[in-house]
Amino acid sequence: MMEIEHRCSNLAVAYRKLKDSEKRLKEFELRQNLPSHIKSESDRQAWIEELKIRISESEAEIKNSKPCIKRNCHVHSGAKNLCAHIKHLQTRLQQQKTIESTFIDTLKQMSESNLDNTTQYLDDYNKLKEIQADIVNIDGELGELFPCPIRNCDKHTPVNEEQPTQMDVEIEPPFQPVDKRHTAKRKNSDESPIVSTKRSVVKIPNECGRLYEFPFCLHFTFSYFLTMDKIKSVKIIECDESLYLRPVRMIYEQDGNEKFWDLMRVHDSVAIIIYNTTRQKLIFVKQFRPAVYYAEVKNEDCEGEIDVKKYPPSLGLTIELCAGIVDKDQSLVETARDEVFEECGYSVPLSMFQKVTSYRSGVGVAGSVQTLYYVEVVDSMKVTSGGGNSHEGEYIEVIEMDLPEAHSLIYDETAPRPPSLLVALMWFFQNKASGRLSQKL
Repeated sequence: MMEIEHRCSNLAVAYRKLKDSEKRLKEFELRQNLPSHIKSESDRQAWIEELKIRISESEAEIKNSKPCIKRNCHVHSGAKNLCAHIKHLQTRLQQQKTIESTFIDTLKQMSESNLDNTTQYLDDYNKLKEIQADIVNIDGELGELFPCPIRNCDKHTPVNEEQPTQMDVEIEPPFQPVDKRHTAKRKNSDESPIVSTKRSVVKIPNECGRLYEFPFCLHFTFSYFLTMDKIKSVKIIECDESLYLRPVRMIYEQDGNEKFWDLMRVHDSVAIIIYNTTRQKLIFVKQFRPAVYYAEVKNEDCEGEIDVKKYPPSLGLTIELCAGIVDKDQSLVETARDEVFEECGYSVPLSMFQKVTSYRSGVGVAGSVQTLYYVEVVDSMKVTSGGGNSHEGEYIEVIEMDLPEAHSLIYDETAPRPPSLLVALMWFFQNKASGRLSQKL
């Protein structure tokens, strides 16, 4: 639901910028309320041209913005847009369920034709899992958006009638790989384990156990690797207003001298060390960090559009712990659990999280508190591909490292990583993996 608020706020900011620029343009054209630094006619004309550019940019931003779908927003016709958005999601859900049915039937036919050991079978199986994950996500979003706000809507159940708790499209039980606890009994058997669905029974070959233990990793990582740094049209502009940062100036007296310091208040956060005991690997995330990318660009190259050939977007990719801000009314460990699920795809009970420590981050500017947790997972806990919350614009790649490789990150200055990752790795290798690492090495 945070994205809905952001859509409305972004549009409000864009319209306010447009209105302010239009007002200033009119004043400059009528020579009214001119700032003191406007000394000549050429200065006035230059500002008029600048304001016209700002107006064009604001109009383009409004045109390209996602429509507001906030239920009670009358400024942006949020209710009308929400109605259309619900209809779009319902149509998309029906399409995905049709595709799901086709894949299940295809896998069944391939299995009956003894083609369940082929690459095509495994590729189709992975695609089916992605489709089913999308179905679950769409259904969850619809559950949050219902009911339709338009009275007497001919597309959905109107608000003056009894509302269903779920949308009227029935969701079938998802197609799932066989549980590892059952496959272990067949480890020395030639018989392929059976996977049951509502419509069919499909065989999954034993020799592909690694794939259905962790069904999304390779495809997900590869697809995000292709798009993670596919970034263009990079510009640096002044930030007049922000939804996320609120800079302030603190004035104080120290030892008889008056001082000031510019700072900002940001959300606290959690970070999680994730260790997969099944394969003895640490789980990290990779993502594009605009601030890191910006730090790599020289000041003289920040004017206009940045040359992405001279400064490739890969400069902004970082290796980090799974982490997230604390912005919900829940405990820190609940936030940690949600981030592990959203970013890395593991469903982990709260009781398995161990608090390591907490510390201040960004002490020169923000001073927010980050709480560090440790959790051990196994392959059977992997229920989605992870990758972050797409509705909030997150693009995250899940990566795994064995212990020697992860240990090398501590002193590898060429690896783009934040201090929190170094603290976590040092704690892990001192408290959890000292013996394991020596055996690996």
